[in-house]
Amino acid sequence: MRRLFFLFLLVCVMVAVFPSCSLNKMITRAVVSSLGTGGVDPFSTEEDPQLVAEALPFALKLYETLLQSDPDNRELLLTLARGYVSYAKAFVEEPARRLPLSSYAAQKKAYRRARLLYLRGTRYALHALEEAHPRAYTEWEGGNLSAFLGTVREEDVAALYWGAAGLLSAISLDPSDPELSLSIPKAVSLAATILLSFPDSQEGAVHEMFISLYGGLPEALWWGPNPPALLVEGLRRYYESEGLADATPEGKARHHFERAVALSGGKKLSPYITYAESIVYPRQDKDAYRNLLERALSIPPGDTPEHALENAVAREKAEWLLETLDDRFF
Repeated sequence: MRRLFFLFLLVCVMVAVFPSCSLNKMITRAVVSSLGTGGVDPFSTEEDPQLVAEALPFALKLYETLLQSDPDNRELLLTLARGYVSYAKAFVEEPARRLPLSSYAAQKKAYRRARLLYLRGTRYALHALEEAHPRAYTEWEGGNLSAFLGTVREEDVAALYWGAAGLLSAISLDPSDPELSLSIPKAVSLAATILLSFPDSQEGAVHEMFISLYGGLPEALWWGPNPPALLVEGLRRYYESEGLADATPEGKARHHFERAVALSGGKKLSPYITYAESIVYPRQDKDAYRNLLERALSIPPGDTPEHALENAVAREKAEWLLETLDDRFF
């Protein structure tokens, strides 16, 4: 935290003393390199979620200050996308979800804040995509998916993922918002692009996203009035290749759950929790729900330091879900 503070002061001083745009960019990139942004999340190995909850807002504002000097810096854009979406989920939406009914007004306010943070993270992710593929991105925005899909590379997966995660999370908090609802096809397109091009990337993160999609949104609503034939056909072929041509949404979700567990080496808690909440809870299978949460909690802390924070947050959630189990089942 102290290191971030001194770096923040350094950036402010250097930008004031050296107004040259090119020099500011050089300074910014040097600082970005020292912060360890880009593909590595400097907070991911922290085991104390409360410490991160208190430090991350300052870090995000530091990154935004740096971005002013280098607005197309892809590492900063991706760091901000990941940071805002992750912060909104772990430290704004989830705590609000646990508030009692008597705190409805406070919960509603927190959800509104989370939605705005999700959308801020989404904008940074889409900016990163646009910076990498300006012409193809413009055509994608206009509905020409083939041009965009033809240019996507593995290094674009993070931008695709956080763009989809931010949009879908914002939509889930306010499904009645017509403008957000119109963004569903865009969010699904981003997720489907990862699944069809790089299905084994990010230790199965996109598979976990599809568990939530099948549990929370009927396939008929994924694409809107003009389904993108390229992606619809691509998904059809994907499930056909997996022997799931005639599978139900729950059957497809089960496939994604198994892939998420396998690709993460069974060392992440979140796939078990996501499957329990998205698929098992709606059918009110209390025993299966409990079993999945207990399997998540059986994963030893410390096995994967790179997932320390993610697993610590997920562990708190699983414990709360078990403690309040009888409140959701009848």
